[in-house]
Amino acid sequence: MKILHKRFPVIQIFRNRNVPFVQYYYQQEDMRITFNTVILKNIIRYTWPSRAFSQLYSKIFPGTEDSTQTEEPTGPFQYELSTQSTTAPYSFHDDLNITYPANGTQKSFVIDDDHKLRVFYEKRIGAEVEADSVGDEFKGYVFKITGGNDKQGFPMKQGVLLPTRVKLLLGKNSSCYRQRRDGERKRKSVRGAIVSAELSALHLAVVKQGDAEIEGLTDVQVPKRLGPKRANNIRKFFGLSKEDDVRKYVIRREIVKGDKKHTKAPKIQRLVTPQVLQRKRHLKALKVKNSQAQKDAAAEYAQLLAKRLHERKAEKAEVRKRRASSLKA
Repeated sequence: MKILHKRFPVIQIFRNRNVPFVQYYYQQEDMRITFNTVILKNIIRYTWPSRAFSQLYSKIFPGTEDSTQTEEPTGPFQYELSTQSTTAPYSFHDDLNITYPANGTQKSFVIDDDHKLRVFYEKRIGAEVEADSVGDEFKGYVFKITGGNDKQGFPMKQGVLLPTRVKLLLGKNSSCYRQRRDGERKRKSVRGAIVSAELSALHLAVVKQGDAEIEGLTDVQVPKRLGPKRANNIRKFFGLSKEDDVRKYVIRREIVKGDKKHTKAPKIQRLVTPQVLQRKRHLKALKVKNSQAQKDAAAEYAQLLAKRLHERKAEKAEVRKRRASSLKA
């Protein structure tokens, strides 16, 4: 099947909240169209030349004539006009990336039906939503919205109370931006903190567990790979006092290389040892010594300066005395 018009060969994406989607593309000689009939007809009428539209419409719906009257959209229909089964070049779905902090797990779910996701629409980042309508496996679960991305990859930003995309001047300590130089600021596109139908991925965290376990999310525990490294954090983790030796409680990892096994422990940061105290005392003594040396040097310089001034004063007095004696003579 040939392309009907060289300027308008493809309608790539049309998405509406009330209509699942319209998708139309050519792949060599094959064609697959998934659409809502009335919506597709109206779109092609306003974007294609009238002749190309009438040709396409007559090929899809043989024996029908184009009507200029606007009709109410009917349910989605699918037509395949191809000799082979082809796959769509665009995937129309929303990803729910769900984390379960209690177990340290996360899993991504693909939801094809937009109607199931309407419970999240118009909600802000940080809002808690009951997920009964999303699917049977989520009954009783309560999710907290933590963020998301739209179809072009722009992230949602907390504090921007809009469902659309905006351009903000971002600088140091701003989310969605990392400065490359000190004091650098840049205007970047970000998505607002309100969930809309234009998102392709939504990030959620489980706040309350529901009736059934979710496979790969709530029935699995992923332990932390590394333990605490700072001395105070190790004390807090094991409930130790200041007198206890922290080095005995470091979590060691077992490493296998071939037939050999050995353990590896992190270097404890901010650990107070006799060497640390000695180094501290030494640095303090150096500071006192340098301060005293500076004071002595300043006193010596002041003494030398006073001596030189006194000598210069005496020389001037001697010169005056000689002049006075010569004038008398």
